[in-house]
Formats: sequence, C-alpha cells, structure tokens
Amino acid sequence: MQTKPYGDLFKLIRSLAGVSSFTSQEQGDISRLINRRLSKAYNTSPIWDRYVVSNEERNVNSFTLSGLSDSNPNTVYNGAYYLLGLRSDNSAPVYVKSKENTNLSPLIVTKSATTNQWTLQRTNSVTLNLDGTVTFIGAAETARLAQVANDDGSYEDFDNPSGVQKWTLTGATGFPVFNETNLVAFDETYFNSSLTSSGKTPKNTIGEFIRIHRKRAFLNNSAIEYDFFLNSDGANILNITSSDDTHVFVTYKKPLTEFTTSSDFENSTEEVPEEFFHYLAHSVYADFLRMDGQHGKALTEEQLAQDYLDTQLEKIDIRSNNNSINKKFSTYVNRQSR
Repeated sequence: MQTKPYGDLFKLIRSLAGVSSFTSQEQGDISRLINRRLSKAYNTSPIWDRYVVSNEERNVNSFTLSGLSDSNPNTVYNGAYYLLGLRSDNSAPVYVKSKENTNLSPLIVTKSATTNQWTLQRTNSVTLNLDGTVTFIGAAETARLAQVANDDGSYEDFDNPSGVQKWTLTGATGFPVFNETNLVAFDETYFNSSLTSSGKTPKNTIGEFIRIHRKRAFLNNSAIEYDFFLNSDGANILNITSSDDTHVFVTYKKPLTEFTTSSDFENSTEEVPEEFFHYLAHSVYADFLRMDGQHGKALTEEQLAQDYLDTQLEKIDIRSNNNSINKKFSTYVNRQSR
C-alpha cells in the first residue's frame, strides 16, 4: 500500500497556511493535531485495507487466572491461558499463558506426570508435536502454584484447575482464582526458542474485533459465526459450539500506530498512509485556523478535509469486501457467512 513521507505532509500544511515556517511551538502543536486527526480517520471505518486482517486463526483461552502478585516484573502469572495440547507422557492438558514475555521460558499449567496434582510453573522447553501432543524437555522450575494433597497424600482429580480449591504458593502472593472462559485475547504468545512448533508465526495485537467464525470463512463454504462481548481481556465467545474447540478464526482491525516524529518535521521520512494524506493536511490546517481564531475559514477547510475522507470511504463501500467481511447475511433461520 502506498505511503507518503511525513515531511511532505508537514510542508503541505505549511503551504496551506501560506507561511515560510512555523515556530517551534506551532510545530509541536501541529504534530499533536496530526495524531489526533489520524486517530479520527482510523476510527471512521472498521475495514480500512491497511488495517483489516481477515480469517486469522486464534487460540480460544480456556480460563483466566487472577488474584496473584509477584515482585519480579517479568513474572506475571495473572492472565489468560489457552490449551496447547495433551502431554505425551500422561495425556494431561497443558495450558500456556496467552500473553507472555517471549524472552522467558513458557509459563504453563498442567498436571504432574505421575499424579493428578495441578501445578503452575515455567519449563525450560515445550515442544508441540505434529500429532498435537506436548513434550517437555529439560527440568522445570519449582512450582509457583501446586495443588494441595488430600489427607492420605492423594490428589483429587479435576478436569481443569478451576476446580482446585487449595493451593500452595511459592514466590507469589495472593489467592489464585481460575475462571473458565471461551476467550480470544487481544494478544497471543508466539512460539520462540523455548516453545517450538511447526507452522506457528507471530500474531498482531488485535485493535478491534470485527467478526469471529468457528471455521475459516469467506473462502468456500458457510461457517458458523459467533456472537461475543468484549472486556479488558479480549472477546468472550457466547455459546461456543463445542468445548473441545481450541481455535477460532477472527477478522479484526490492527491497532493504530501514531506518528513518532518529534523534530526536524519537514525532513521526516516516517510513512503516512496515502489514503489519509490529504484529509490530514486539510483537517490539521482547519485546526490551525481555529488556533488563530479564523473560525469561518476553518469551517471551509473542515468541509474540504471531510470530502477527501468521504472519497476514501466511498471506495470501501463500492468494493465487495463491504458485503462479505463487514456485513452478515441474515435469514429467519440463521446468521452465517456465505
């Protein structure tokens, strides 16, 4: 997609203002106004070509952990955990923290290889095999959370850690609370040298959820589409078809990255989306006129800026993706992507 230099945007605003140069104060003000107007343009449509991602496979997190704290800033136990697979040695589920510091070994929740005890700890290396099983390589650290044994030394068998009521804490404080969920997190861990897998690649942070399907949609066949609600953790899927589903396909909008140029504005090579270029120039000039008390002229420039933005929005409207990605086909019996 085409871009233009930030310096050219600044020069165009200066030309519109009819001045040879801006003061240092005005340059700072204009740079902040540019980011403000960039945010407005970004939010006018959920499916700008530059930001939309269609049908990306995402993990469905099985539970969230809350209530813990730790003095080490790199060790944050709270968060969402997704099912990575079943252990190759005892078929117990292995859950991995959805958003993790990728410089650290994986933070996992699983059962002991020899008992029913649930633990939370780091392990030196975890490999997701081609058959979907999980293999542990190397020694793990001391368990930060460990299920407390019964009086006879045995461990009550729970399907997932949310059933455990008593934990022993090591290196962490608080009271662990596991809440079952069907959550698609805004951020997703990608596999690094400590967590290896075939075919896994880094994922973008989700800026705005648009649609969630059970299977890959917009390709050949119909796909069940999920309703969801949002909270600070991500998208919570309503009435998931099967509790065994570990992945869904998400259509979403990438987050906005604001411009970072803070000096030598007219020579900056930072990239400006071409589709926003003229809107930014005229809308920021309108703001500049308001700063100068010229409100009548500002209204004229505001309308011109809106015309540029409307032209870009119209391009979205006349393309077919407005009908397939951003809209749903509805009948009296279903709401499915076709």
